[in-house]
Amino acid sequence: MKWITVSRKMGTQGSAIAKEVASELGYRFYDTEAIGHMAQELGVLDNVRETDENAPSVFQQIFSQRPIVYLERLASALYELARQGDAVFLAGESRAPPDFPCALHVWVTASPESRIRTLLNQGWVREAAVRAIKRSDDERSAIVKFAFRRRLGGPCALRPRR
Repeated sequence: MKWITVSRKMGTQGSAIAKEVASELGYRFYDTEAIGHMAQELGVLDNVRETDENAPSVFQQIFSQRPIVYLERLASALYELARQGDAVFLAGESRAPPDFPCALHVWVTASPESRIRTLLNQGWVREAAVRAIKRSDDERSAIVKFAFRRRLGGPCALRPRR
């Protein structure tokens, strides 16, 4: 089985790219909704949602095992989907386990101006688009730092937190 994970920055059209890749290759496509359905079947949906929304606080990282357990539960949902065959995962940064044995991890990015232009074409106001992109980048960066101990956009050698 082969898997591709596609992570993207806000405003890059990474979702459309991931869908097109899956279609062209004849692979299954899994997005946030599909991963959520599997997490619900496994009884871990609330944990997966919490993992997706924000990186845990420094206090939680130091004094609680909960964030790590939630990452493991998210990985379980992904592995259950991956067992079904070749797939493309539209993966938020916390959803891209680097230890998939046959995975290609793709990072979709674009210049800041291109990303803003994409949101403007979707009806956003420029100032709101700039703020949303900054907030999204900051949140994704914090999640990647926690989950994989690397900086967003840094070297591809991912090391999952265990």
